[in-house]
Amino acid sequence: MAMISINRDSCIQCGACADICYARDVFGMKEDGPHVIHPEKCRLCGHCLAVCTTDSINHEEIPLQECPLIDPKQLPSLEMLLTAFRARRSYRRYQARQVPRKLIQDLIFCSRYIPTGENRQFLDWIVLDNEHNIIKLLQRTLDEVRLSTKEGRDASKFLGGLSIEEIDRFIEEGLQKKKRFFFNAPVILAGFCDKGFVCAREEATYAAYNITLAAERMGLGTCHIGSIQLLLEEFPHLQHEVLGIPDEKEVHVLLTLGYPAWNFRRVVPRRKPNIEWNPC
Repeated sequence: MAMISINRDSCIQCGACADICYARDVFGMKEDGPHVIHPEKCRLCGHCLAVCTTDSINHEEIPLQECPLIDPKQLPSLEMLLTAFRARRSYRRYQARQVPRKLIQDLIFCSRYIPTGENRQFLDWIVLDNEHNIIKLLQRTLDEVRLSTKEGRDASKFLGGLSIEEIDRFIEEGLQKKKRFFFNAPVILAGFCDKGFVCAREEATYAAYNITLAAERMGLGTCHIGSIQLLLEEFPHLQHEVLGIPDEKEVHVLLTLGYPAWNFRRVVPRRKPNIEWNPC
């Protein structure tokens, strides 16, 4: 249970901490201001610390010195944010150039700042930045597809319904330069978490999108490899045997990462979605 206290000398009794924590009732308002009522219910979201205007909350597990002030001047404008959204693209051609591990680590750290149910912060990552390991993942996956197709399981549906002959050709050609599936990317990122988490896929996607946006600011490109990700779900033993992921965990997102071979100069239009207001 987290030790939480309120500094009475600096607290101005605004009640923001109690109001922001309404879902958990860690705080409650009394005549003399907010009080810590149910510290055992705290999910370590840090809302109370983030909202307090006088830094009057002491939280044993969330030190205030690790909670820097937000500088509005450093936040992008809406126009800048929309430009970043529009400029982001999926990259399928990469330079034959390794990505420094420090940059990869910085990108993964960017993935932490997402909405997660119950503040779970559950996602971890496997990084493949060695060609041998990337080839091994692709080889084992395609071998399983070929075997399952022979046995009538039709796992090739995740690859567009390829025939056994086409799979054989892609095994031969694709493994030489990681074409078609990994696009010669020097890095593969696999996000994984415990099995059975509700909304795990959605939250992993949020994390991956943080990475894709941050990567562009670092001069890097990414692409979500849905086909291999789905095949890793179809053949879950590969997650353990090839990626080393524990049996009680599972992959939820797979990204390529590398320096783009080409840069994009323009944004292109997108379909305008249909919007219905109060349809029922």
